[in-house]
Amino acid sequence: MRSIWRRVSVFICLCLLPLLAACSEVSKGNVNMPVYQTAKITPWSMESADYELDSGYIKLIPYYGQNWFEFSDGSKSYFTGIGGGWHIPNQTMGGGSDLAPSRLHMHYFDQQSQRSYLLDTALPQEQIYKLFQEQFYNRFVTPHKFDTLVLGIAPQGHIFLWVSGFDRRVEVAHFVAQVQEPSQEIILETADRDMGATLTGVTPEAYQQEIQRIKREFSLDSSRLEPATVKKLRSGWQPSPDWYLDARITYPWRVAVGSNTRLAPEYRVQYVSAEKRMVFAPEAKVLQNQAQQLPEKLYLYVYDKNNQQHLVSIQFYTKPRNVGENDTSELRDIFKKLYPNRQADNRGQPLDPNEFTTLQMEFTDDLQELSIFVVKGNQRIELKNIAYELNDSKPFQYQNESPQSAATGGWGKVPYNAAQPLQVKIGEVCPQTGYWSCEYLSSKDGLFMRAGDRMPGQSAVARGDVSADTLWTLVKPEG
Repeated sequence: MRSIWRRVSVFICLCLLPLLAACSEVSKGNVNMPVYQTAKITPWSMESADYELDSGYIKLIPYYGQNWFEFSDGSKSYFTGIGGGWHIPNQTMGGGSDLAPSRLHMHYFDQQSQRSYLLDTALPQEQIYKLFQEQFYNRFVTPHKFDTLVLGIAPQGHIFLWVSGFDRRVEVAHFVAQVQEPSQEIILETADRDMGATLTGVTPEAYQQEIQRIKREFSLDSSRLEPATVKKLRSGWQPSPDWYLDARITYPWRVAVGSNTRLAPEYRVQYVSAEKRMVFAPEAKVLQNQAQQLPEKLYLYVYDKNNQQHLVSIQFYTKPRNVGENDTSELRDIFKKLYPNRQADNRGQPLDPNEFTTLQMEFTDDLQELSIFVVKGNQRIELKNIAYELNDSKPFQYQNESPQSAATGGWGKVPYNAAQPLQVKIGEVCPQTGYWSCEYLSSKDGLFMRAGDRMPGQSAVARGDVSADTLWTLVKPEG
């Protein structure tokens, strides 16, 4: 009996050896795989935007079942539907995961150029993963994380990939898809099992028929492009990607205001490339010495002569260029002439401080009129195509302009904490409405101060009665 069981046990072990070996290999593979290939990130959805030629209606049509993000484990996330304005993308059907993608596959038909494009490329997976770990803040100093991947499709197969979240969008990659001539069209060799029942039974012949159907149904005759545009396209003219590529060029520029106003260190900017960000005090100091893409919209926080903070929303255009795109050519042309040799790959290169150009903001005392000048050396060029809006704004709250906050771990609102009270020096801007006290104040209740006011005591400092390092302490916040 024992002999029988021994033989059975040996047989079972022999049967299990291949399985155990396979499991071991899988486990070993997982251990060896970098964390950015396997670790979960913030669940993300997908959006897309495409280029426009004029006010007419066009489409970029993804070929059925041939557009997906791929992951390190071999799984795929399919998507369809491409559209939306360049700065206002639309959500696609499908697309999304809680992993950082490793590859992108796209096969689509461009109705404007009447060409098919194919892209199959690796993605900067580690960079995407790291960005999804970051925490950033909106203008209300509320923490956010990236939660969207955005595709921007420009003419001649140029494709941009952005990582996006509330008030933030960052480019992570730029690709060029290849034109697929009729003889080069890819086909489905077999039914794509990842698509499930929707593609069951699709043959190569049927897929070729789908390609031809799309080309027939989305011919130039079916578009709503202007007749002049259609005529140019029929003559062989192809739209240029230069507008979108040039938008990525960075320039050394700063913002300054006249003597009757002063700038808060924070600002929000939407760049001509479709990138955008909210910049807070510590980061603003760094960017003062770095090149940036040109602004399409700029949101500045300005103090008037009464020390009241206002939000000034500025747009560097007065008319649309195409559907979903604004005409920022005035500002872009000026900088091209000032810096004829700058390229998109100049980002991050060291800059001579003397090379910077100033966007000089000149307000009237009542802030009801604004003039903007591009100033570089002896050159002073007034911008004509601008518009702006003025709103009251509450000042931001910081603790010594530190990038570290006890509440958020980054730039953010300063919570009231009796154990670690908020303190500012005499003459500094009050960061929080409430009752404040200092060692020279007799009242135990404190002195009521509004956010944005200057902390009192300058006259006492001038007389020598009080030290300039005297600290006001928040004892009772309001609001």
